[in-house]
Amino acid sequence: MLFQIPWTRLDYHKAIVFASAQLVREFIQDCKDTTPFAICMTLSTIARVVWTQSRQLALNLIEHSELAAEHLEIGDQVISIRSQGIFTEAYEKAKLDLLNKQTAKNDLKSPSPRKDKTALKLSKLSKLWVPLGKQLILEGVLVGNQIITTEPEKTIALGNAWQPTFDSKAFDYDKAQNYLNEVGDFGEYSSNDIAPDYWIYKEAIRKGPSTQPGPDALPYAAWKACGEVGIQTLIHVDTNLRNDGIPEENFNVSSMAFLAKGESDHDAVAILRDPLSTRPLCMKNTDNKIIVSANCSALSHTFKKITHRTQNGFTGGRNYLNNLVAIDTCSRIYSMMYSVCTNSDAKNIPIAGAFDFEAAFPSIIHAWIWMVLHHRKMPEPFTHTKANRPIGPIGRWLVDRPIQ
Repeated sequence: MLFQIPWTRLDYHKAIVFASAQLVREFIQDCKDTTPFAICMTLSTIARVVWTQSRQLALNLIEHSELAAEHLEIGDQVISIRSQGIFTEAYEKAKLDLLNKQTAKNDLKSPSPRKDKTALKLSKLSKLWVPLGKQLILEGVLVGNQIITTEPEKTIALGNAWQPTFDSKAFDYDKAQNYLNEVGDFGEYSSNDIAPDYWIYKEAIRKGPSTQPGPDALPYAAWKACGEVGIQTLIHVDTNLRNDGIPEENFNVSSMAFLAKGESDHDAVAILRDPLSTRPLCMKNTDNKIIVSANCSALSHTFKKITHRTQNGFTGGRNYLNNLVAIDTCSRIYSMMYSVCTNSDAKNIPIAGAFDFEAAFPSIIHAWIWMVLHHRKMPEPFTHTKANRPIGPIGRWLVDRPIQ
C-alpha cells in the first residue's frame, strides 16, 4: 500500500538505486590502488579537491588513500598539490595504462558498429588531460573594487547579481490577453495529444546524455539500469502530476554552478569575473528531466506543425544554422543595395545587431509563455496549475527550466 503513493515510491526507488551503486563501488568493483582505473579516479578526485578547496574531503582522502597522502598538501589556508610535475606524470601514466587496457579489450571484439564507436570514444579520451587547469575554476568575483574569493560570500554575491534576471517580470495581463484575442488562431494543439506511454518513456531514458546529475547524484545511466521498474515509477509520478498532484519539495531542486565567460588578461594568474560575466547553470535531478523529456516528446508531433516556419531552433527536423544563413544572406543583399545608393538616408540603412543575453531563458516573461500555451489550447493535463503556478511537468519546464 505504501508504494501506491507515487512520491514515496520514487523516493524508495532512488534510495535503492543509490544503495546499489554504493554496494557495487565498495564491494564488487576492483578498486585496488594498483589498478589503472582506481589510480585515475583517485587522482581525479585529488584534483577536484584542489578546485573546490574542500578541507574535509582532503582530510578523508589522506586518511584512506596512500596516493592522496603522497600528492596532497593541506596548508593553513590553501589545499595544493605537492609537485604538479610528479602529479601530472602519475596521472598521464595511469590514463595511458587504462586506455591501453580498454583498447586491447575492444580489439578482441568482433567487427561491429558498436566496436567502431567504442574505438572512436577511446581515441577522443586519449586526447583529454586531467582537468586541473585554473581556467575551469571561478576563483573570485569582482564586486566594485572588491575581490570576493571565500564562501559563502562568493556564491551570495553571484546570487544577488543574478536574482533580478530570475525574478518575475512586470506584466500587463489584460493587454497581453487583448493582443492574443486580436491575433486569433495561429496554431493550436490537438485534443488527441495524450500522456507519454511506456515506449516514449523508454526512449526518453535511452537518449539521456551522460551529463552532470542533480543533487540526488543519480545519472541517466541509473534509470537505464532500472529497466521496466524505473519506467513504471516515473509514469506513476507523471500520472500524479497530471491529476493535479502536489510534487515533493525536492522534485524541482537543482545544483547551481557559475561558469566563467570569455577571457581576461589576468586569467593566467587567477580567474576573476564580474558576476554577470558568468553563465549560471542548474543541474536538475534526472527523474525530473526524464519526465519533462517524455512529455515534450508526446507533444512534439503537434508542436512541429504549429511552430512558425522561421523558428529553426529547438524544433525537431529543423536546422538552427538556417538562421545564420538567412541573416548572412539578408546582410549581403542590404549591403549591396545601399552601397550603390549614396544618397540614402542613413536612418533607413538596417543594422544587424548581435546581442548576448545574460541568461536568455530566465530573461523571458514566463507568464506570457504560459498565456500563449493556454491560448494555443495545450491539452489540460499538460497545464494543470495550483495557485496560478504550473505544477505539471511541461509547466514546470516552462517556468523553472534553467539554461542548459
